[in-house]
Amino acid sequence: MLLNARLSAMIAAIAFALAGGGFVVVSLFSMEQIGFDVWNYRKNLDMLDQCHVEMERRSLESETVRSRLQIKILIAEQLIADRITLDEAAEQFEELNQVHPQIVTETRKVFPAENEHLSHALQAIGFADAQMTEEDPTLREQRMEELYIELGAIRQQQVATP
Repeated sequence: MLLNARLSAMIAAIAFALAGGGFVVVSLFSMEQIGFDVWNYRKNLDMLDQCHVEMERRSLESETVRSRLQIKILIAEQLIADRITLDEAAEQFEELNQVHPQIVTETRKVFPAENEHLSHALQAIGFADAQMTEEDPTLREQRMEELYIELGAIRQQQVATP
C-alpha cells in the first residue's frame, strides 16, 4: 500500500514537472526502483528513434539482397535447364552485382578468375551447382562438366579476341 502511494506520488510529480509545472526533486532511488530515467528521457527517446531508422534501413537492404538472390536462383535454374548459356548467365549476374560495388569485389575474392566476366560465370556455376544438390548425382556431374566446358570456351574466346 505504501509502495503504491509512493509510486502514485512520483508519477504525479513527474507529470507535473513534464507538463511545465516547475522543477520537482524526486528521489532517484525511487525512480530507479520503477525503472524510469527522467534525466535521460529525451536522449533515450532520440536513441530509440535512431534505432527505428536503422532497423528500417537494414530491413530495406535485407529485402534488396533477398530479391537479388531470388533472381540469381532463377537465372541458375534457367542455366541448369539449358535455356540460357553460361555467357548470358554471367552477364546477368554481373548486372545484378553492379548494384553494389562491394559485391563485385567480394565476388572476385570468392570466385577468382582472370577477369570480372569469368568471375561472374564461376558464380553462376556455383549457384547452379547449389540448385542441383537434390538432383541425381550423375546428372548433376554431367551438367557441371558441360558448364565447365562452356567456361573453357568463354576463356578461349576472350584470349582470341583482344
